Amino acid sequence: MQKKAVILLLTCVLSFLALPSFAISSQDVQIAKGDVTLNGVAVDNQLMPYPLVIYKDITYLPMTWDFSRLLGLTLDFSPDDGLRINPSPASNRQKLTTVDTPETDFNVSLVSYPLIVNGVPIDNTVSTYPLLNINGITYFPLTWAYAVDLFGWHYHYSEASGLQIDPKSDPDDALDYIPIETTFDTIQNIYPLLKVGQLPSRYRTFDSNETLKKYFLRNQGTVNTCWAFAANSLFELAVYKSTGEVVDFSEDHLIHHAPIPVTYDSGGYFKIAAAYYSNGTGPVREADDPYSDDRTNDAAAPQYLLTGYAEIVNDLDETKSAIYNFGGAVASISLNETGLTYFNNANSSYYNNDPESFATHELVLIGWDDNFAPYHFDQKPSSPGAFIAMNSWGDDWGDDGLFYISYEDVNVLKDVYAITDFSAADETTTLYNYNPTGITRYEGYVDYNYATGMNAFTAQDDERLTAVSFYIPEHDTQYTVKLDLVDDGEIDLIDAVSGFIGTKGYYTVHLPKPLLLRSGQTFYVAITLASDYSDFLLPIEGPYPGIDFELTGHPSESFITLDPDRFDFKDLSELYENANVGIRAFTKPVSN
Repeated sequence: MQKKAVILLLTCVLSFLALPSFAISSQDVQIAKGDVTLNGVAVDNQLMPYPLVIYKDITYLPMTWDFSRLLGLTLDFSPDDGLRINPSPASNRQKLTTVDTPETDFNVSLVSYPLIVNGVPIDNTVSTYPLLNINGITYFPLTWAYAVDLFGWHYHYSEASGLQIDPKSDPDDALDYIPIETTFDTIQNIYPLLKVGQLPSRYRTFDSNETLKKYFLRNQGTVNTCWAFAANSLFELAVYKSTGEVVDFSEDHLIHHAPIPVTYDSGGYFKIAAAYYSNGTGPVREADDPYSDDRTNDAAAPQYLLTGYAEIVNDLDETKSAIYNFGGAVASISLNETGLTYFNNANSSYYNNDPESFATHELVLIGWDDNFAPYHFDQKPSSPGAFIAMNSWGDDWGDDGLFYISYEDVNVLKDVYAITDFSAADETTTLYNYNPTGITRYEGYVDYNYATGMNAFTAQDDERLTAVSFYIPEHDTQYTVKLDLVDDGEIDLIDAVSGFIGTKGYYTVHLPKPLLLRSGQTFYVAITLASDYSDFLLPIEGPYPGIDFELTGHPSESFITLDPDRFDFKDLSELYENANVGIRAFTKPVSN
C-alpha cells in the first residue's frame, strides 16, 4: 500500500513547531468534535471518561483499555519501566464505558516516562507532536508515524463520516499464507486485568436493581447448583459488558453436558463450566433447555466459545479490575446453614472471620464499596470495604438478591475467576484438542523454570491454522508458541508468537497470519513456558489424586521436554496413562 503524505486531523492544519520547554496549559487542549468510529464502533466522544482531544490541531487518542482493545493493542505500564505497547487481536465487541458528566478540566503534561511501541523506544523530546499525559492517561498524536507505521491502522476522515480508524489488515493480506520456513517476529503481551485509569471508590456493573432483577438475577431453588448459576451469570455479564446483548444461558444444559460428570445435587465449581464453555459444548440458551424440567436438549446449539479466563488469587485490586473490565467475577464463600450465622439481615452484609471454614457457595461479584463501614457487619472487620455480590437465591433474599461481602472475608479472595475473552459460536471453526475436561495439574522439571509441551494433530480438511490456546500457571509467565507444519516425519519447530501473560488462567493467542494445512497432514503445536515463580508450568489433563472421571488420552498425541533444542520429546502417555497436554489449535476452512 502506497503511503500518503497526510496526517490525521479533525481540522486540516499542518504546523512544525519545536517541542515547547514550558508547561502545557489545559486551555491548549479541547475535546474533539465530530463523529468518531473505531473498528466499526461509534464513539460518543462527548461522554468518554477520557475523550479524544485536539492539541496543536492534531487529534490525540487516549491509550485506555477500552480503546486499545478496539484497536488491537496491549498495554503494560509500571513506574520503573514506563509504558509498553504491543499488537494484539482487535475486538469490535468492546462496549465503551461512558460517564454522565465528562471531565472538562485537563491536567496536561509531556510524557516523561519511558515508552516502547512494538519494541521501539520513543524519544518524546524530539517530536513535533509529542506524547501527552492527560489526567493520568497517555495520549498519542494520530500522525502517520504512529497510526500507520507503528500501529498498522487504516484510517479515513471526511466531513460527512468523521474520523474512522480500522485496525484490521487489508482483506487480501489476510489470505496470504506465510511460508512455513518463515520465522515470525511477533510479540503479543496479554494483561487482561489492566486498569482503566484510577478505579472509583464505589462501582457497580448496574446502577439499577431493576435491571439486574429483570435480566440477570436467577433462583437455583433448593438444589446444589450455585456453581452453574454463578458461571452462567458471569458469562452473561461478560457478553453484556462487551456487546450490550442480554442473554440467558441454560444451567440445565451445563449440568447435563458438563465434561466432568455432575448432577443437580453433586455441586461443582467454575472450572467445570469453563471446560464446557471452551470445548465447544455450550453455553446454550435457556429457552432451548429450561431449568429443572427433568429433561435436556442434546441438540441445543452453543452460542459462544470461551477463549480466555483469568484466575485471580488473593488480590483485591485485580478482582476490582476484573469486575470493572468484564462485568463481574466469580468468587466463593462459606454460605451454607452454618455460614448464614455470619449474615446480617438488616444490612444484607456478610463477613466470615473463621480461618477454619471452607468455601461452600459460588456467586458473582458485580461491584464494590470501599467505604462500606465495619459496623454494618455482625463480626467487625478491621477496615471498611465490601464487594457487592449477586446471589442465585431470587430477589426476595438480601437486598433484591444482592448483598455485601467484607474484603476481609477469609474465603472471598482465595479463588476468583473472570471471563476475559470469548467469540460467537462459528460452525466453520474447527477446535483441535485432547483435553475436553480442562486440566488437572501442571507438570515440569525440578530446579528448572522453563519447559515445552507439544500436541500432534491431524488436519481434517484443507484448512488455515489461525490461533492456539493454552493455560498459564502463574502471573507474569513468558510463552512462545512453536509450530511444525511440515509433515515429513521429523519435528522441526519454528517460533510463531511470543510474549508475557500477566495473569494466571486460560488464553488464546492468534497467529499473525493464517497458515495453510492440507487434509490428512500431521501438524505439531508446541508451547514453551518460563516463569520465575514455579517449576511446574505445563498444563496437563491427567491422573491426579481425587480425580474420579474418565480421561481419554492416547499414545503419540502429547509430548514434553525440558528444551526442544537440546533434548528429544518424551511421549506423555509413557509417563502418565491417558494424559494429554492442554494445548488447543483453531482452524478455518481454506474457502473462508
